[in-house]
Amino acid sequence: GGDSPGGAPIVVAVNSQDTAAAHWKGYRGGCGGSLWLDPRGDGTRFVRLDVRLEGAATDGGDGRGGVNVGSVAWAVADRITLVGDDGGGRSNLYSFDAADAVARALAALDGESPSSDGESPVVPVVATRHTARSDHCVRHASPDAKAAPNADSVRVAYVSGGRLFTSVLGDGPPPNTGWGPVAGTEVRVEWSGSRAGCERRAVDAEDYVDGWSIHPEGLTMLANVRGRIFSMGLWDGPALEYAPVSEHETLTLNPNPNPIPPEHAPPGAAQLRELFTTHGAKPRCRLGRYLWDGRRVAMVTDASGEDDIEIHSEDGDFRKRRLHVPPAVLGRPDEMVPSPESSLIAVVNHRARLLVVDAETGKVRTADFSDETGGVGDLAWSPCGNWLAYTRYDDPERSRIRILDARSGEVRDATAPVLGDCAPSWDPGGNFLYFLSARELEPMYDSGRFGLSFHGIHRPHAIALRADVPNPLLRELRPPHDSESSSGGSDYDDSESDSDSDDDDYDTDDTDADAPEPIEIDFDGISERIVALPMPAGRYGHLTALDDGKFMVIRYPARRARRVGLDAPYYDSDSGADSDSDDEGGGGGGGSLLRFDVRQLKTRVLIDDGVRSLELSMDRRSMLVEKRDEYGCVEVRAYKAGAKPDDEDSDGEEVDDTAPNRRSGLIDIDGRVDVVIDPVAEWAQMLGETWRHLRDEWWHPGMRFGDDSGGCDWPGTLSRYAKVLPRVSTRHELADMMRDMVAELRSSHVSVYTGDAGEHRRRRAHSPGHLGADFAWDPSLRGYVVAKIVEGDVWDEHTGGALRKPGVNVAVGDVLTHVNRVRLSEQLGPSAALVGKGGAEVLLTFTAGDGPRRKLGASMEFGAGGALAQRIAAVSLADEGNKSGGKGRFNGGKGKNGPPKGKNGQKAKASVSPPPPPQTTPKHKKGSTAKPADAARKPGARFDVRVRAMHSELDARYRDMIRDRTERVDVLGNGRVGYLRLPDMERTGYSEFWRHFPSEVRKGALVVDLRGNLGGHISELLLAKLAQRPLAWDVPRRGSPTVYPSHASGAVVALVDENTGSDAELAAEAFRRLGLGRVVGARTWGGLLTTSDSFELVDGSEVSMPQQAVAMPVVDHSGVDSGRCVKIANGIENCGVVPDVEVANAPHDYANDADPQLDAAVREALRLLAASPPAVFDPSRARTADEDEARAVLAERAHVGPGGSRWPFKTYAPYPEDSDEDEEEVPERFPERERRKKLPKGAKGKR
Repeated sequence: GGDSPGGAPIVVAVNSQDTAAAHWKGYRGGCGGSLWLDPRGDGTRFVRLDVRLEGAATDGGDGRGGVNVGSVAWAVADRITLVGDDGGGRSNLYSFDAADAVARALAALDGESPSSDGESPVVPVVATRHTARSDHCVRHASPDAKAAPNADSVRVAYVSGGRLFTSVLGDGPPPNTGWGPVAGTEVRVEWSGSRAGCERRAVDAEDYVDGWSIHPEGLTMLANVRGRIFSMGLWDGPALEYAPVSEHETLTLNPNPNPIPPEHAPPGAAQLRELFTTHGAKPRCRLGRYLWDGRRVAMVTDASGEDDIEIHSEDGDFRKRRLHVPPAVLGRPDEMVPSPESSLIAVVNHRARLLVVDAETGKVRTADFSDETGGVGDLAWSPCGNWLAYTRYDDPERSRIRILDARSGEVRDATAPVLGDCAPSWDPGGNFLYFLSARELEPMYDSGRFGLSFHGIHRPHAIALRADVPNPLLRELRPPHDSESSSGGSDYDDSESDSDSDDDDYDTDDTDADAPEPIEIDFDGISERIVALPMPAGRYGHLTALDDGKFMVIRYPARRARRVGLDAPYYDSDSGADSDSDDEGGGGGGGSLLRFDVRQLKTRVLIDDGVRSLELSMDRRSMLVEKRDEYGCVEVRAYKAGAKPDDEDSDGEEVDDTAPNRRSGLIDIDGRVDVVIDPVAEWAQMLGETWRHLRDEWWHPGMRFGDDSGGCDWPGTLSRYAKVLPRVSTRHELADMMRDMVAELRSSHVSVYTGDAGEHRRRRAHSPGHLGADFAWDPSLRGYVVAKIVEGDVWDEHTGGALRKPGVNVAVGDVLTHVNRVRLSEQLGPSAALVGKGGAEVLLTFTAGDGPRRKLGASMEFGAGGALAQRIAAVSLADEGNKSGGKGRFNGGKGKNGPPKGKNGQKAKASVSPPPPPQTTPKHKKGSTAKPADAARKPGARFDVRVRAMHSELDARYRDMIRDRTERVDVLGNGRVGYLRLPDMERTGYSEFWRHFPSEVRKGALVVDLRGNLGGHISELLLAKLAQRPLAWDVPRRGSPTVYPSHASGAVVALVDENTGSDAELAAEAFRRLGLGRVVGARTWGGLLTTSDSFELVDGSEVSMPQQAVAMPVVDHSGVDSGRCVKIANGIENCGVVPDVEVANAPHDYANDADPQLDAAVREALRLLAASPPAVFDPSRARTADEDEARAVLAERAHVGPGGSRWPFKTYAPYPEDSDEDEEEVPERFPERERRKKLPKGAKGKR
């Protein structure tokens, strides 16, 4: 926003971000830019300006939202400039008459009716259009700041398509008085200096490792680093790069024998090829895999713009070549596994198609498919190469194991799933197919609220491949002298020690057979020959079979609860060690690597923790283990397959785990792989890959807009933005250009994140410190006066205000003068002095003010000094009692209500109370530095406090805000309306829901505040609870009745604003459709598509997109239709949820600490309560007074008797003081009683 050059009226622009990329082009949701005008300039009353763009429909033409404005500036006294998008997807430069808007705003305020209930008037203004760009949007418009306030024209600079333009407004011919359409003049910028962001540079290899594979015999490994494939020995030898086949080599040495007709190519294939050729894109290589012979390497590259498979030689004597697999068939490979006995390669692409490709001929066939996203995976070739087992999803929740006969292409089911089967692996002996399956559910009760959950549902299972294979649970009979005796041991043993020599060291099969025996499978009744192996249900992954009836599997630990909060990453240093995504795929902190012996039915732990993934060599003798070390860093180690890593070497020396060598197994990738990148070549590849990902994964194959109002010319979009690419000079500019490009799709949930910006910051990242207080500089006191102290959760180390911790006792009005003995000044404030102090202890020096201070000795105020302060207070009270002539609190003297009365109003006899109890505090000893926590805090006194600075005070201030709003709603609603705020629809929102919902729902109605809630995925969990209504009550003999279902609610009001988005919008709309209540506030963001996983570019940046639409039944004035969706659009995307009661918070409301939206929600809740009171159980009508309790009261009165003391107990006992004299011997029986008898009268004892 800004103010006028004259300094009187003020205009404030809300949500005035870049209209081209902040949301999306053609945005019409509730978070569009809006203008507020204060015509008087005193900040007490604003008028909302309803900006209408010249030539645009008022509501967008289809009943949706209106326009979106940004880059607002008061250019000259009579003109305000802005950038506006009328909904057509192109932002242009506009302006309107400021003087006319001020005059009409003043008239609106003067004519405002007293019954307007505080709502701000709305004044329409029409903005004149000056530019007419159709190729790219006008962005970042800025008028000339040197223009005179009363000038008749002004020069405005703006950017469009990566080029700089200027236009002079107010200099045109009538009839628009000079403020009409103008032509933009491009400003040619010639840069002759260096472009540091475009220079070639080296990067750390370990930061960009995204895949590896081990040689069939464990001799070498492939490492995928920053889009390149390197071959290297495990611990020795050089790292050799496989350069992808260039277009020149393809045309001259490896031409495509069967060119693809253009009509069979994917959309935009020609534009992609032109981008890669013209801009010199560096192809990205990925999914490097050794072929069966160990001499060739297969990998996926996008050198042609589309993905293809290339074959390279391991020893250099084989000519590299591209297979020219049709891109429409190959798609984007997500998984690639070569056969161990032939040149066949199994591939799963992004469309969940299972392909088999011949590495010799390039021939490809589709073997199977699934309609579900990611519906095919876990590819596992049999050792003989005749069979391929894999996981196939029938629907989003159920999967089965299938087997492909690679000789005939026939596919058969191996399992009939109950819940889901996955991760198959072949027994090399040909007897079993191992897999993970969820078939039995073991629910556990929730420890916080009534509920049940499943913490692990999978167990390893085995399929007997033939009918004559015996049951593996029946151990084979063996004599005692057999070293593989099955006697002894438990079925499940985690211990490392084991008497069986077979478990002490695992020996792989060293036989060198030319070809393994073909595995025979009897498919008749195969799904009935499944056996659950004796391992507990849990979270498993990467099941890998070994020789001799053994297999390895990773067991992931049960997900631990982590802290939640608005700034939770500051609180939990281990948040990356166990994320919510550490599922069977190897994520988060990893798990333990187990080896299971099918013959002995015993389990042994090979690696205790940190294992994320596992890969076995084709000969099953070596394995690569990806694990996370104790510092959270990911590392790769190579071990003998199935063997436990040694802790000591042959000489008895402890193995150094940090040294990369054969003993530790650690492989040094960063020290052996050198990666030098060309940013410009990478940027061209990233632009093409982003465009291609969006084409292949967009929620609609026709690239429809999010609201289904039209479609995007996606190939043409690539051509337009490829022309902008040469102007990009930094990684941030590339991200900005890509955001501008993806905004052409006019949909929500498309995000582009900046990756490797090439900025090598050598400075230490300083964590700012916070004290949880508001300060104001007072020059007369030469310090910062405490204006407000944040409470937060005072018991919590992280979310409680630092100045509200025990022992601090700082009050509002105190003056902060020093931080760590450094004097503060007007230039050096608390924030600057606390830079780098987040989480560290600091010493604060205050000067006590004259404000009220909380009571001395309060338990919330004192820590180590609390007990001493309380004892000082007790001594002070005793002294006051002695000074009052023995009439203090301990001697039964007159209180403030006069002497106690007896029966019939007669003065009762004075009862002499015992003297004050002797103080049991030890005497003050020399050398003690103990000081009362508040001994000298009189006005003007200086005192020091030691506190731990907060990393962030956001959550503490949030807690205070919730307490204030809860009290506000309670007062406005007369105790009949509860308040519940949900900051998001994820873990934090779920935590907040159950923290406040049980107590607030008891009040009657409930206001659910969804303002600022950007969404998530738990709305259905909350709606299931909010939709429950009281059906019955559990009435105990004692205690309060409880409603059934528990916490059933009454009327509910949803409070929304323009920052309510995604899943929170769905919840708000569901409130209305389910009849739970009403929606109050402002129109919401307008983004209701669904995004799942994001994809990662070569430099580590991420791009996410909507992969699913949300279809909702059409609603009219009569209610919901029969359930049929007329079209896939949901009515919320690019529009938002329109509240039943619309209320906007004006800028002056924030200044006055007012909240009209919340007040309106409370009024609506009270109205709903009055219209439909909830069912309430009155316990007084259902049960009489408890006779047991009445009888107990009478019995206790009789026991006390007349004149008896109300509380006759004592909690102290005198002990003798220390004495230098030799103590007399006392009888052994009752020694303390005998000692007390010998004390002189009146002597004190030490406890």
